[in-house]
Amino acid sequence: MLSQSQLLDLLGLIYDAAERPELWPKLLDSCARTFRAKAVVFTLEDRESPHSRITAAYGIDPAWQKAYDEHYESVNLVMQSARSGLIPGNVVASHDYISDRALLASEYHGDFLRPQDFFYFCGGVVTHSETASSVLSIVRSRKTGMWTKQEQKQIQSLLPHLLRATKVHSAMEEVRVHREAFDAIPAGLLLLDGKGRILRANQAAQRLLDACDGLEVIRDGSISAGAQTGDLRRIVAAALNTGGKTWMEPEILRIHRRAHEYPLTVLAGPLRSGGSVFGIRRAAVLLFIIDPESKLPLRSLQRAFGLTKAEAVLAKLLISGETLEAAADAMRIQRTTAKTHLVRLFDKTGTRRQAALVSILLRTLRS
Repeated sequence: MLSQSQLLDLLGLIYDAAERPELWPKLLDSCARTFRAKAVVFTLEDRESPHSRITAAYGIDPAWQKAYDEHYESVNLVMQSARSGLIPGNVVASHDYISDRALLASEYHGDFLRPQDFFYFCGGVVTHSETASSVLSIVRSRKTGMWTKQEQKQIQSLLPHLLRATKVHSAMEEVRVHREAFDAIPAGLLLLDGKGRILRANQAAQRLLDACDGLEVIRDGSISAGAQTGDLRRIVAAALNTGGKTWMEPEILRIHRRAHEYPLTVLAGPLRSGGSVFGIRRAAVLLFIIDPESKLPLRSLQRAFGLTKAEAVLAKLLISGETLEAAADAMRIQRTTAKTHLVRLFDKTGTRRQAALVSILLRTLRS
């Protein structure tokens, strides 16, 4: 019989595994020892979030698992017999649906179960829908004996916790994927709270902050821009005071640097969240930082607006703070040609002024 201490240990492992997927095997090992089982398998599949798929197993060789997937699943008399009882939240025991004699006479037992010393199954469907499914299966030897009603109730008591754990796991995997995407953006991104303090920086932003040239973090966690700190705080305050709007035409700030010829281009945009919940600060402002000496994803601008390569190059130079004349010199083209490219950029982006053009280009890169 499962003791209260053993139950608490299993529940703790369930929620630990939700946060750290590498702990699923440890959970299944503990489950096997607790219920005197030969093998335990837990599967989770979220069809809307392929990154969150789990197939964790204890006590079954991968070669046997492959053989089951390729053939023995189709001759699994236990599953075929117990199908009517496999509903979310319910637990079934194989011996309640198929006799020992019928199972012993089957190909499934002779070729698959007997070589592994498997016989009595107990398990349940944690969840099943059009978008997700998860199943817990526990198997013990014939020598260990049938599953008692008390054991079945104890396994059933685990299912709601496994359901919550799978939801936590899926949510955390989505967060992980979003963080990877956040770090993959070549421009610097800073999430600030309602007081202008940094909550998170992507890798590009962290490199700029670590350089302490133009921007740096000060003691209270906010950002200093040297002599331009007042201007930086002003554009952050403007993003905070948008009356709940999530779009505004931001002011573009150029932050000068000692060791670099070109300044950083910085703009601030409002986020819906802000404030704090139970003492946890939430992001209120997204600070977008362009280093003109880094590689910007010109192809994304080309795809977004149907720009030619020359138009995209001009767009990058304008984003970086260059004047149209300086951009023409950098591209080694006539200024009249640069003006023609600029007119086409206006037309393709639906803007009329250079400041609005740079703003929409930056928003596109940010998104």
